[in-house]
Amino acid sequence: MKKHFVVSVTALLMVCGFCCGAVEGTVNASMLNARVFPELKSPSAVKLPRGKKIEIFKRHGMWLEIAAPDITPVYTSAAYLNGNVAIRDVNLRIRPHGKAAVIGRIRKGTQLKAVSEPDRFGWVQVAPLADMRLYVMRDYVIFEAAKVPVAQKTAAPAPVPAPEKKVAPAPEKKVAPAPEKKVAPAPEKKVAPAPEKKAAPAPEKKAAPAPEKKAAPAPEKKAAPAPEKKVAPAPEKKAAPAPEKKAAPAPEKVTAPEKKAAPAFDLLPQRKRELINIGTDITRNTRFEKTGRLVAVLKPNGDCTTYALVGVEDGRSMGFVFAEAPIDLKKFVEKKIEVKGYAYKVSGWKNPVVCATEVKAIGE
Repeated sequence: MKKHFVVSVTALLMVCGFCCGAVEGTVNASMLNARVFPELKSPSAVKLPRGKKIEIFKRHGMWLEIAAPDITPVYTSAAYLNGNVAIRDVNLRIRPHGKAAVIGRIRKGTQLKAVSEPDRFGWVQVAPLADMRLYVMRDYVIFEAAKVPVAQKTAAPAPVPAPEKKVAPAPEKKVAPAPEKKVAPAPEKKVAPAPEKKAAPAPEKKAAPAPEKKAAPAPEKKAAPAPEKKVAPAPEKKAAPAPEKKAAPAPEKVTAPEKKAAPAFDLLPQRKRELINIGTDITRNTRFEKTGRLVAVLKPNGDCTTYALVGVEDGRSMGFVFAEAPIDLKKFVEKKIEVKGYAYKVSGWKNPVVCATEVKAIGE
């Protein structure tokens, strides 16, 4: 009877949620992540399939605040429960692990509904509470936008200034003046002047004048004029004009044809943000057309790296693959396929991320 009463209260709270302003929406993606916070880096609490009905409360920009769906996994430690009642304040997490993201916190005495037996580590799964909220991207939900209110931004409280601490001034230290030292003046030394020495004048010497010599004039000699020689003019030599050299025309250079870049491909806004977050250059892409086997990635780095294309024979990775509706890559897992689309290079990664525009199974 007690369990029946708890289920009835939970159902009543869900009905009340619709009556208190919740708007019904429908998931329009092959698989939509419902996250703990309204941001792409937030952990995903649950994946909602196409056609899933959700309750929408508010709009946060590109995000919708929704009630946690009934398929949301919620875990807590059985050590803090007495039956289905919390015996202390407890965190509710999205995974059975102490470091998993917290989806909510309940007070002591809150009634829960266990949906599984405790595992070997003492974790038990419980049904999501009526006031739990998750966030999904609005572009993948069909709903009446006019009926969903926009969340108002609340200003953060101003920080309270810390009280000022008055520092007592340090006592002044008076330094005693050092005693002056008087230096006795050095006694003056008087230098006796040196006696002047007078040099005796040297006797003057008078040189005798040399006798003058008169040279006899030399006889004049008249040179006979040399006979004039007439030089015959040299014959003029006319240089033959050098033959003109015609330069051979330079061979024409054949330029290689320009490589045409792949046509621009328009990604969805949310997909652009996901690619930028992992370091992708979304301004450049190349045509991609390869055949291989599609496999699911165990630990994907976001929705763009959930699947990868590997070689059929050697298993060598050729890149991560994602696609938009109506292409559903899930049905091609572990099959030999041909993928056509656009490849984007990621900084620091060996293989590209490929947006598939055409996927075809081979051999079917």
